[in-house]
Amino acid sequence: MALSLHINNTKKAPYFDGTNYAYWKVKMTAHLKSINREVWKVTETKFEVANENAPTPVEEKKIQCNDIAISALHEALDDKTFEQIKNIEVAHDAWAKLEETFEGTKGTKTAKAYILQEKFSGFKMQEDESVSGDVSPVASHSE
Repeated sequence: MALSLHINNTKKAPYFDGTNYAYWKVKMTAHLKSINREVWKVTETKFEVANENAPTPVEEKKIQCNDIAISALHEALDDKTFEQIKNIEVAHDAWAKLEETFEGTKGTKTAKAYILQEKFSGFKMQEDESVSGDVSPVASHSE
């Protein structure tokens, strides 16, 4: 029995040149969802195939969605970023690799948030400063 998958969006994937990952991630998430919600689901959540030689119809659909997601990710990436995931065949794993590379691990993100919180908790306006004054001290703490 052949499975059909309805493709809603055939537009080009948003391009990622290695900068502004957070912006691209939002756009790419929307792009994958717009192709088909199942395409996003296999990217977001890892799936297993019990028997690769004889997948069930449901597994076959997930494999097809995975292939679509991997293709969209490959299309979206610049050459340097593509090199990091080119040998990964599972969309979820490729997505996780990109997140780890450009956002850091969960521990790294927690540590960065803690450091920023500590920096800003000690940030106070001096008596001789005005609210409309220079914001460069704030900007330097957020980097």
